[in-house]
Amino acid sequence: MKALKITCYILVLIVLYSNSAFAWKTNKGNAVKMGTHERLTEYAVTNYTHLKRCPDQDDSNCDILKKIGLTFGLDEILTWGQKKEVWKWLILGADREDAGTLINMVTNSARFNNHFHNPLKDWESAGLSELIALPPFFLEGKSSLLWAQDSDYQSDPKWPEGDWTWEKTREYYYAALTGATDAERQAFFARMFKGLGHQAHLLQDKAVPAHVRNDAHPLPWHIEKWMADNPNVMRCLIEDHQTLDPSFVLDSCVQKDENGNIVLDESGNPVLKFKQVEVIKPEVLSMDTTDMILDPSYTSYYGTGRKLEKTSLLTDTDQYRVGDSPSASYSIGLAEYTNGNFFSPDTIFAETKDPDHRHFSPNPSRAITNLSELESNNIIPKTFVAEDGIPDGIKCIKKNAPGEEVDCLVRAGYLTDPSNNGESAIYERTFILDAPSHESYVKHLVPRAIGYSAALIDYFFRSKLEISPPDQYVYSIIDGGDIDLDDNTQYIRLLKAKVRNDTPDEEMLAGSLVAVTKYKKIIGYQPDLSSGSPTAEMREAEFSYSVSAPIEIASLSSTDPEEFTFDFLKPVVSIHYQLNWLKSKSRRRAMPNKTIKVINKIAIQTGYASPKGSILHQNRSKNPRSSTQAD
Repeated sequence: MKALKITCYILVLIVLYSNSAFAWKTNKGNAVKMGTHERLTEYAVTNYTHLKRCPDQDDSNCDILKKIGLTFGLDEILTWGQKKEVWKWLILGADREDAGTLINMVTNSARFNNHFHNPLKDWESAGLSELIALPPFFLEGKSSLLWAQDSDYQSDPKWPEGDWTWEKTREYYYAALTGATDAERQAFFARMFKGLGHQAHLLQDKAVPAHVRNDAHPLPWHIEKWMADNPNVMRCLIEDHQTLDPSFVLDSCVQKDENGNIVLDESGNPVLKFKQVEVIKPEVLSMDTTDMILDPSYTSYYGTGRKLEKTSLLTDTDQYRVGDSPSASYSIGLAEYTNGNFFSPDTIFAETKDPDHRHFSPNPSRAITNLSELESNNIIPKTFVAEDGIPDGIKCIKKNAPGEEVDCLVRAGYLTDPSNNGESAIYERTFILDAPSHESYVKHLVPRAIGYSAALIDYFFRSKLEISPPDQYVYSIIDGGDIDLDDNTQYIRLLKAKVRNDTPDEEMLAGSLVAVTKYKKIIGYQPDLSSGSPTAEMREAEFSYSVSAPIEIASLSSTDPEEFTFDFLKPVVSIHYQLNWLKSKSRRRAMPNKTIKVINKIAIQTGYASPKGSILHQNRSKNPRSSTQAD
């Protein structure tokens, strides 16, 4: 009988744990089609990045993705095992970053074990390190800031889904740009966008207080579960209420009394419970880090001399430390903002714990709340109607400046004794984080999660090159006599262009330049042009691609364009206004010792048919200028 009771107890715990998640949880049990991470990512990429959804291929707003060959922008369909639009590959990655089972969790091999970062600790010890008492599990993981960039670590077969680091995502980008076939390019682009979704997820988790405080929270009574159960709240916070269905606004966004009636203001208008809030992108990626004192991992990760990507600053700028006041600035990392301004279940009023305690957290401290009013019995209860429709009188503790002002930081529980004045060892345990606090928190944290995610994605596509004609008017040439008629091989042998770094405030240092040509072969082509002048009808249906030999460079000037001649090792068609792509692969100042290189890509229009056996390519305009964004 005793064994049966123990077994049942463990089964109950397994059910509780398996229905919880260490993230903005995806709620699979209701009618919502997307989980919170997927919705955050969709809002970020479709509304707040430079990338656009473009069902009209002539829409000029699609320029960034068009210049890498994605004509319909975020609506371009990519095939990699399955067909999905670009934006759906992003949200798939955002969902799959939480991959892992209960067994993975307790054996520390779930991806979500690596989704924590405490900004008050050294980065190499800032990850999860938590003892779950019942049943006893020791959960641990790498800091999410480091997990996002450690390809060697993510490549370990124990991790579900494999390697989706920033480094790997950029490798997929390079492979997509240099793919030999359209199918190959689509597959690598799909991987690239999925990888960006994984990266966005890791950053969004820093808007969850438990994820920045070493608080494993395996049981399903936390802000993530509440957000998953209340998906319409995000629409109220992010979308323009004028564009929403009025019935949706009245049902989901306004205040209601204990009888379910809409609360009206003095003018007879509904009182909004969830107003639209502004989404602001952070400033950290434009900051000059020269004089900043950063964690040693930033410049030499695990002593390897490898410098982390600047995107790590979106998580932690290492400006907020023990003894500092909370901040609501957009010039700090998201983990720093969340850690300083909000509580997690196990870190309520934890500033009195020993600094070495796993749940020590100095802010929000008692001094910046109205806790003293509770202890002097001066807080007037307010009525809160819970999901069960039953009104309750609650006393919320408010967080004041410095930092964010939070209406209901935490509420007093039924066992909270105001006369105790915090002297009991379990005093902080009597406070409750539930719906009233969750409603206050998401008004601040959801827009931050979206804004920081958008900044991450924009940074990936930030680079720009400018291309211009070479000093010599003819800049590409083909020798028709070299064409292999057996396999219809056609190619440009040489392509000449002037290139300049046009990326704002960022140098391109040692790396290589490569030209990639996109073209359609001519059916029945003859070296002597006896097949006649090429027409659109003579082209093959599918595009082909070829890559030049790399040109090693020490740097790329941002002021004076430099002329390069690209030599194509593989044959490339050269005829009739084809679109040629120029791509550079270059290291940046931000990571001079890294082997991962940055991809840039730029388009030029070329040529016409020569009446002789060789074909010359000339500019249709004497002074074309074009640019693109890239990683």
